[in-house]
Amino acid sequence: MPRNYCIVHTPLIFDLMKLIHRKDLTFSHVFHHITGKPLSGLSGDSYLSYLEFDREKKRLGLMDYSGMAFYALHYIANQIVGADPSMTVYISDGNGNAIPEIILREQHPPQAVFISSLSANFPASAVTSVILNQARIPVVLGGIHISARTEDADRFIRPHLLHPDLFSTVKGPGDSYVIQKILKEIRNNTLKPSYTGLVTIENGVWGRKAIIPPPKPEIPFFRNIPLVGAYLEKNLRPIVTTPYLGCPYSCHFCSISTLPKNQRSFVARDPDDFIDEILSHQARGVSLSSRYFMFLPDNLLLGGPYLERLLDKMIKARLKLNYTTQISIDVAKKKGLIEKLRLSGATHFLIGFESLIMENLENVGKSVALEIKKSNKTVADYYSEQIQAIRQYGISIIGAFIFGMPFDYFNSLSDHSGRDIVRFCHRNRIGIQAACLNDLPGSINFEESQKNNTFLYGKKESVAYLAGLTTADLTECNREMPESLHKSPLVAFYLAYDTITRTNSLKQAAANTLSLLPQTLTHPTLKARRSIRERGYDCLGLFGYFLGITGYRAHFMGNAFSKKSVKGIFERLYEEEESPVIRRIFREYVKSFVAKGPVAGS
Repeated sequence: MPRNYCIVHTPLIFDLMKLIHRKDLTFSHVFHHITGKPLSGLSGDSYLSYLEFDREKKRLGLMDYSGMAFYALHYIANQIVGADPSMTVYISDGNGNAIPEIILREQHPPQAVFISSLSANFPASAVTSVILNQARIPVVLGGIHISARTEDADRFIRPHLLHPDLFSTVKGPGDSYVIQKILKEIRNNTLKPSYTGLVTIENGVWGRKAIIPPPKPEIPFFRNIPLVGAYLEKNLRPIVTTPYLGCPYSCHFCSISTLPKNQRSFVARDPDDFIDEILSHQARGVSLSSRYFMFLPDNLLLGGPYLERLLDKMIKARLKLNYTTQISIDVAKKKGLIEKLRLSGATHFLIGFESLIMENLENVGKSVALEIKKSNKTVADYYSEQIQAIRQYGISIIGAFIFGMPFDYFNSLSDHSGRDIVRFCHRNRIGIQAACLNDLPGSINFEESQKNNTFLYGKKESVAYLAGLTTADLTECNREMPESLHKSPLVAFYLAYDTITRTNSLKQAAANTLSLLPQTLTHPTLKARRSIRERGYDCLGLFGYFLGITGYRAHFMGNAFSKKSVKGIFERLYEEEESPVIRRIFREYVKSFVAKGPVAGS
């Protein structure tokens, strides 16, 4: 008897920037660019071959370097099996468990395909939806992009559907009520055009057995590490989980800033449910593949009193884990909380510094700006003081910085605001995560740039806008640049590239990692206080920091260079540069870059 199954999928990101300036650009061009086949030839008989996308046009994303699974896919897969225990769910991340492979293996189409879409891979999500619809396979499209820009499905997908009754969108989270309703209505052939979820994250979701995950993602640069590289590549993978989600704030640059609050409300799981999920990953024992975690909240401090209770329970449970999490710099002032975080397994913090220039912090509404002013310190000195307060507990830091901001500056290839960040990071022994200022779809900034015509890649109704979603991976800018950067997207990208490759070089990453060993040994996690073996795992946990910062560097380098089917960002932006001054400054740099590969600082 044929198996009852669904697929939960997120596509790869494809580089569509080659199409941006084409005046006659249509959805058919985007479709052909991704599939390598004409939309006119698509049929219910040919659809499987159309799903074999042209991977030479793939744009490398952070997930290609981190080794982490896409949390939303696993969450929705567990929700589906919870709603229908007879269902088997395949998880397809674009790299492993490809949709055509699954269908050929099962020898019949799935009951439905659930797609979770980010903005950068929305074009591929749209193409996938159109192809599956030809074969009468129901598609349910959700994810952050659909939550922020539901109308994009109406503009770019629905007009190309042969069976519109088999396509639906979910705005907001895929909670249990929504998933149950969708599965029931698919069975009854009454699928609605759209649904709205409200509960961000729920208890009792994890641990379903009938889920087939994709193969472990590769981490290629592990192989270059002497002696232990091959072993780590085979065994070490971070696990993604979260105790709570949602955000009460409306930051102008955030893609969910325009959503109603009831669709992004802060929701916390029961601490025991969260601990049970961690233990479920360790059911077969604690090993390199089940010890290291990434906690997902945008800011762990949002948990407030709940965080204190959670940490107390984690410490009492004596969990064997090391974890990375995003948290604000304010944690440095909470000595008792840092001690609890460290005891519970905190190993790495990702902290949003954004800039070392006060005017930039004020421009983005960074709350810490007021505290810095009160301290009468420079931004760099204030941040340095907080960093050292954290590092003394053996916790490493990756600082997030944004490039292309209004008060950044560029005088030459070796004199720009990014070099100030390089010196700051070297002095404080931290790595960075770099992002170029980007008006993410759905954000307040996005709506303002559309209204004021300060966007770079098309009105939101245009196919140029659809192709420009490629830049939503944050490696380059999609908005007009300030005068201080000569209004040049090339300069903004260079600032980010030069800064991250110098700060996160392999040599510097190794030095930063080794510098934290004494603090790691003198401030062990609870599990390591009475075990030399566990202290060894604490020290090995530092490797996650090395992995993180070198992965961020590799991500930028992977997209900066030209490949067979895709022009690198440097070459493309140089060709589009309008300023004679900037073209003259970058001429030899880009020539050398294209001909010989990385230059100074890489």
